[in-house]
Amino acid sequence: MKPHFTKRPPLRARRGFTLIELLLVVMIAALSVVLVIPGYVNSMRGAKLKSSVESIRSVNRHAKAMAVLQQKNMGIRYNEETGVIDVITMKRSSNTASMDGYTMEMAGYRAMGLGDSNESIQDEYEAEQRELFGVEAVMTRKLAKGVMLTEFESNTGEAFDRTVHAVRYPPTGVVEGHMLRIEDDKGIAAILTVEHITGSISVEYENY
Repeated sequence: MKPHFTKRPPLRARRGFTLIELLLVVMIAALSVVLVIPGYVNSMRGAKLKSSVESIRSVNRHAKAMAVLQQKNMGIRYNEETGVIDVITMKRSSNTASMDGYTMEMAGYRAMGLGDSNESIQDEYEAEQRELFGVEAVMTRKLAKGVMLTEFESNTGEAFDRTVHAVRYPPTGVVEGHMLRIEDDKGIAAILTVEHITGSISVEYENY
């Protein structure tokens, strides 16, 4: 008995993509780009501002924790010109003398010009303040590039300088309430309100 072989039909010649198929692929790719890019742009919108908000939150949490845990008089110093935010420690106790020293320290910054480009002068002045009043920056953060501090208000009404502002964090954990507004180079702004006593921070965005 002879083996039985089934004949297969000849394979069709391989062909490339048709013009319609190529156009369909291009349309799908273009549609994907149109749908994805706006979402990416929105996710990046205000990213630097949000990063600065988190820096301010971190600084306030650190100041409060250090004041309570180490039973020290702490403070936060905001600088509008440089965008630098410092947690500062004061070795003296919370009394009139220490606050006079604190006021003098801020007045000194006003006189010397904290925003001066001469860093050696700033370093020399910082060393002088540490020696005289025990004021030293223990934590420093800087607002993201393009983000500026545009407004500042404090419940105490203390205004040491037009560009340098400060709030106190005593060992009791009671926080001086204050409000600050920061704005990025796109016109998006965030208003941070630090509640008096508790120190909880609420944030409202403008033009977002």
